[in-house]
Amino acid sequence: MKNFFRAIFEPFYYLYQRKISDKIILFLKKHPIWQYIIAFIISLGVLYFLEMM
Repeated sequence: MKNFFRAIFEPFYYLYQRKISDKIILFLKKHPIWQYIIAFIISLGVLYFLEMM
């Protein structure tokens, strides 16, 4: 089951890292308060994902 999820999410993860991260970093430099909100949402998502594993 882990490998199944990995096969689905890895391509999106690499696309996210390459293209979207640059735009997000530029956005966060302009709007510092979003850093805390996004970090909170990502941490919740990671915790939920680990629970599902």
